[in-house]
Amino acid sequence: MGEALAGHAKRYTFLDAMRGFAALGVVLHHAFHGSEFHEPLTRIFPYWFQWICSFGKCGVQIFFVLSGFVIAYSIRDMRITPGSLGNFMLRRQIRLDPAYWLCLVLLFINQTVAANAHPLLYVHPTVPNFFVNMFYLQGYLDRPSLLGVSWTLCLEVQFYILLILLVGVAQRGFGKYAHGAAGALVIGLGLISLWIRMMLQSEGDIPQFYGSWYLFAFGALCFWALAGRIPKPLFVAYAALILTAGLYLGQESIMAGVVTVSLIFTVGCLGHLGDWLNHRVVQYLGRISYSLYLIHLLVLERVSCVGLHLSGANSPWLAVCWFVLGTAASVGVAHLLYLAVERPTVRLASSLKIKPRPVPTPEAIPEPARV
Repeated sequence: MGEALAGHAKRYTFLDAMRGFAALGVVLHHAFHGSEFHEPLTRIFPYWFQWICSFGKCGVQIFFVLSGFVIAYSIRDMRITPGSLGNFMLRRQIRLDPAYWLCLVLLFINQTVAANAHPLLYVHPTVPNFFVNMFYLQGYLDRPSLLGVSWTLCLEVQFYILLILLVGVAQRGFGKYAHGAAGALVIGLGLISLWIRMMLQSEGDIPQFYGSWYLFAFGALCFWALAGRIPKPLFVAYAALILTAGLYLGQESIMAGVVTVSLIFTVGCLGHLGDWLNHRVVQYLGRISYSLYLIHLLVLERVSCVGLHLSGANSPWLAVCWFVLGTAASVGVAHLLYLAVERPTVRLASSLKIKPRPVPTPEAIPEPARV
């Protein structure tokens, strides 16, 4: 790899920290703007904190960029074959599915109980829809999501497959020019995705990859630029186009991607992706970020229901108490989910990794913690 990524760190602490911040931002956004206590909370919290909670929704776009970078790293030495693709997807699904499926079961039970208790307010979830959600098909089949944040997981799976296929096409068709060809293919689709986003002129979520691919591609191209696989000026030109689109549309989601990549690229050029933000608190948030992202909506809903029953929604200071309790409970339950499900599946997925054949190159790169 390029000197910007060379070093002795065992993981990219800077990326782990950003992942933790992004997950916490999403939690704060839902705890504030998605809460029954939203109105009394606005009477207590200062404007700058309300803005942080509002901007927290852009944690999703930060995740997309980080995923692009990490997946590009993960397949950096992979010779794309049906076997290597199958092994990669098997490990990714072992990594992602168990925690997600457990959350689906909890949501299914929660909605069933709510529908039985209040049949006029809630709809019974169905078993067929449960299985549709299990396999990330709800967006394509236009079925309701049991887990509100699961649309991003559907996109992630699409992103992984598409990036590997593009790299595979480049490897088979362009030989020693495979890196440049892969970069060109990813940039081309990235610009098409950005054009689609601009034509929609909306920050609404699209349940297919093409609405957000430009962000995932942004992260992958950032890795390739730092690793010397594509020219840095080409990457900067792509970044400039995204920045222009974000400023033209005034969309925070696009600008969040630009800021995220700018930070990663700058810190990478300085050679500090493996040691900056290596504080135990932010690294802890990074470790549990996936579990926190999955479980927080259910936890916040339960805390909100208890709060409304006990104190109503009129007292601003009690609303703050429930806000803090909901956020803290989300972290606590996420910690348990991480220990019980996520950490064991991460280890299992790592044990199934097929080691790539040695590549004759002196370049080196530190291993990130969460691949």
